[in-house]
Amino acid sequence: MTRAQQQGGFALITSVVLLIGLTVVGTVAVRNAGFELRMSENHIQRVEALENSELPRRRLGDIVDQHIYARGWPTERGGKVLKRDFLFDIPDAYSIADLAEDKEGPRWYVTNSECEPAAQCALPATDDMDTKARFNRNIPTGIGERTRPVAAQLGVFKLRTDLNPGAGTAMVAGYEGLGKSAAAGGARILFHLESRSTSSRTVRTSAQQDVAGRAITAATYRHVVRN
Repeated sequence: MTRAQQQGGFALITSVVLLIGLTVVGTVAVRNAGFELRMSENHIQRVEALENSELPRRRLGDIVDQHIYARGWPTERGGKVLKRDFLFDIPDAYSIADLAEDKEGPRWYVTNSECEPAAQCALPATDDMDTKARFNRNIPTGIGERTRPVAAQLGVFKLRTDLNPGAGTAMVAGYEGLGKSAAAGGARILFHLESRSTSSRTVRTSAQQDVAGRAITAATYRHVVRN
């Protein structure tokens, strides 16, 4: 074997090794880029699901407040309360569950549908909570005229009714009959408001399944009885 042939063989081996090394590096880089892309998609998905859950819940307290104040639902929503007596326009994006034209509709301030009639029960788990309202709306994304759908299931659970801190029952010893009232602070009704939503985008997993992000937000709402 001549010296030129030896050098040619060495160059071939070196080229093959370098090619294999570059292939490995390229494969790892592509896999890392794919992982980072999926991580970014998952993060966006979680943030979007959280926003989709929080947005509907913000106005839910206003609906609860006026529903209790009016003791019912407005006529345009199938209730029996005149519009002039229902001082809050329920946004079109909200629909009230179990509200039909032939009945007064649900009374969130009386009892919880998750409990037995005329009975109290503990706050149920999220999956056991009834849907009291729904939210469906397309909101702008800020990119041209693009919009994204926002859908959420809303839960309302009455926790308890008690006196506000600092309030007392006026003249308990002397007025046990009619005329007895709460003084200095009034009464309040506490509710657990919950919103359950998913992300409008999906992420394809290694199992070739499209999985949507889910978010649950909740808060305790206090209604001060004023009528």
